[in-house]
Amino acid sequence: MTIVRVLFIDDDDISQSIDSVKMKLHRSGITLDFEKLDPREHDLMAEFEHGHDIDFSKLKKHINNNLNRRPFDVVACDFSFKSKNVNGYLLLKWLVNTSATGRNAFKRSKFICYSSEEDKFMEFVVTSKAEFIDLVKLNLHAFYKRESLTNELSAMIVKEKQKISMDDTFLKLLENNAEYKFSEGYPRFKGKMLGEIANQITNETHHGRAFKNHFVELTFAHLVDLNS
Repeated sequence: MTIVRVLFIDDDDISQSIDSVKMKLHRSGITLDFEKLDPREHDLMAEFEHGHDIDFSKLKKHINNNLNRRPFDVVACDFSFKSKNVNGYLLLKWLVNTSATGRNAFKRSKFICYSSEEDKFMEFVVTSKAEFIDLVKLNLHAFYKRESLTNELSAMIVKEKQKISMDDTFLKLLENNAEYKFSEGYPRFKGKMLGEIANQITNETHHGRAFKNHFVELTFAHLVDLNS
């Protein structure tokens, strides 16, 4: 069975929505492996002049320290937090920008924002020229209304999982067997764990790219040999 890993970020109880997504995906042969992050958890809050609120710096640190171990396929984030300091758009903006640097669980994630207050989302990003330009650059995968989240998110995941990507398939195999040690086939990586090699490919290092190309050549050579 195919596994999809999703991070839900919401300061409300969305357990019913998650259960619904899980059920819909299960019907399509997909297992949902999820994490739920509440940005208003006690240790992510602090006192400000306007009162008790989310501390954005604590939230970033929590994500870096606790949610950066295994890659997420999807990050689904509510726009409207009960906060004057941060909203879901600003959090996604930070996640997208940091996903392009270094070892990161969000490097290949699809980022989705949702809200029951679509007008507030539009008001926030459109009334500010800078934010509107940033939104275009951000290239979020989708914006969903909260009431249609379970249907649209499930449909999107099923559609994406039906696509075949050699890169994604190869990386998944390496990541799912991360503790195996590589010994033969590419001298530069001899003795490395497959998880380390996956990171090299994800970070698009010189040897990561070379190893991937070498793997394709070996696979093709094996195919030819089988059919000779």
